[in-house]
Amino acid sequence: MWPDYCFVSPCLDDYTLIIGYGKDDGYDEIVIKSRIFEEIQFFASHRVTEYHAWVKFMNSELIRFYAYAGDQGEVVWDKGKMTPEEVQLGFGNFPRLGPVDFSEGENVPNEENVIQIAAAWGIDPTFESSKYGKTTGYLCTNLTY
Repeated sequence: MWPDYCFVSPCLDDYTLIIGYGKDDGYDEIVIKSRIFEEIQFFASHRVTEYHAWVKFMNSELIRFYAYAGDQGEVVWDKGKMTPEEVQLGFGNFPRLGPVDFSEGENVPNEENVIQIAAAWGIDPTFESSKYGKTTGYLCTNLTY
C-alpha cells in the first residue's frame, strides 16, 4: 500500500523531486505525466520485496524502463535501450526480461543501483554530491495535475 501523501521539494539543480508518491498502477500515471512535463524520471526501491525500478521519459517518449521484482525472481520490465549512464555503471550485467537464472550467478539490481542511476540521470537522492541551502518544500496529499 502506497502512502496517500508525498513531499515535493523546491527546485534542486533544475529538478523538483516528488518523494513517497506512487500507486499500484504507477506506470500509467507516469505515462500521463510525461505528456505534461518535458522530462519525467521515476525510481522505486522496496527492500522487503526486492523491487527495484527506474523509468525515464523525454518529450513524452519512453527512453528507458527497467524493473526487477525479487519476490517473483524476474525482470518484469525491460523497455528501451540501455542509457549510456546504465552502461557506464555496469548495468549491462543485469538480467534481461523474464525469469532470472540464479544458477548462472546472474547479478540482479539492488537499492544502491537505483540511487546510482538517479544520480547519473540528474540528481543524487542521497544529497552527498551537492550542498543545498535550507529551504521549504511541500507536504501534499492527493497529488493530481
